[in-house]
Amino acid sequence: MKSPLSPLIRNLISYGVTILVGLGMAYLYIRNREFPVESAVENYRILADAFTVPALLFLMFGALLWAAGKGAVDGVSYAFTWAIKSLLPGARLASKDLSYAAYVEEKREKRKKSRGFSFLFFCGLGFMAVTAVFIFLFYKNR
Repeated sequence: MKSPLSPLIRNLISYGVTILVGLGMAYLYIRNREFPVESAVENYRILADAFTVPALLFLMFGALLWAAGKGAVDGVSYAFTWAIKSLLPGARLASKDLSYAAYVEEKREKRKKSRGFSFLFFCGLGFMAVTAVFIFLFYKNR
């Protein structure tokens, strides 16, 4: 079924939700660090640390999903699926047995239809830019 939303609106929603989740992670980190403190330098350090957490998570998840989208984990996925089917009674009878080449081709066809996850990577870069600003302020006022 085709989504009634335009691609621009879907992208804005993806970016918006990701940014809100990242800001939520930063807020939780800040709340656990007794922010604000007396020293401005210590405040900059806490803020830099708070924005580093979502930046690294989004960058790494974006990179992992990009690599998976390129087929980097197809072999592991095929082996895991085959192992589960071998261990569960009747699982091989209920499903089609595909060779590795057919499995990879089926996955490749599914990937052509899926949306990208580049918004995770770009939101991670944005959070990393905010981190760089706070690190600069930290070292400038130290």
